[in-house]
Amino acid sequence: MSIDWTTRQLGLELARRGALEPLHVHRYNPRPAGVIRDRSATQAVQTVLQMRPGVFFTHSTICFLTGRTTKAVCFALRYLQGQGVVRSVPDATRNPRYLRYSATAAGVRRAQQLQLWDYWPAVLERPRVVVPNPEKARLRSQLTALINRAPRWVVDGSVPVVRAWLARRELARRAVANPRASVRTLRHHIEALTTRISMNDLPERVNEGEVQ
Repeated sequence: MSIDWTTRQLGLELARRGALEPLHVHRYNPRPAGVIRDRSATQAVQTVLQMRPGVFFTHSTICFLTGRTTKAVCFALRYLQGQGVVRSVPDATRNPRYLRYSATAAGVRRAQQLQLWDYWPAVLERPRVVVPNPEKARLRSQLTALINRAPRWVVDGSVPVVRAWLARRELARRAVANPRASVRTLRHHIEALTTRISMNDLPERVNEGEVQ
């Protein structure tokens, strides 16, 4: 008795009992493939592009308008391009390697059929948790006070010293205006404004009067 014969006999017996009949079980999939979910990143990107037909947006602009992460926007753009509702062109302003994105004519017609404009407020509703940093607030207040008040050694210093301190103050103002400035950056500018400037520390271009 060979193994092949035993296998055939088992197959015949199972077929006779109906065990090999396919099971028709309909299972529920809450996240089916190829379906854009409500308030998802793909829906947000699609709505932003199709609300302004003919306008090309950069990747960073789409992230800003939708409030989504870079990876989520990248996946949404690739999926929408595969669906034929979004097209991309090289960005000649910066570099051809960068792309700008816009909705196609098919995408605009699809938006009109689905009335995506009605979903615009719902798409933008996303939880934003802003955790205040008391250390940053304290450093910003301290740096603002230093910006508005010049030390005595700057007032009595020479022209190159004053110009060098003004250059430091301009960099500090940019750091205060930048909401993403880190604690380390703020501390660096505070130390730069409070450190005395000597003639030996000045670069040659400052001594020559090139810094205005």
